[in-house]
Amino acid sequence: MRLSPDAGRVALGSLNPRDIWLFDFSRGTNTRLTFGSEANPAWSPDGSRIAFNAVRANGTGIYQKESSGAGGEELLIQGSTGLTLTDWSSDGHFLL
Repeated sequence: MRLSPDAGRVALGSLNPRDIWLFDFSRGTNTRLTFGSEANPAWSPDGSRIAFNAVRANGTGIYQKESSGAGGEELLIQGSTGLTLTDWSSDGHFLL
């Protein structure tokens, strides 16, 4: 679970199915952000994007998607099953 930079939303990784959902505190609503096998959400410093671990047919990696849910996902880092996202640097340049 990760709180957005403005503290208005939280990104939640569900276990079954393994997707990422966004809960908006002011509206009291849940919105499904991803549709696959994802985990470990991390907000960009400005809150506009969420990076996450994902398993795809072509392998595993770290992807990002607009936090609004618009558009598709983008592969940032192709990796192995041992690659685990933990955070996004405050300057927006690095994923940990």
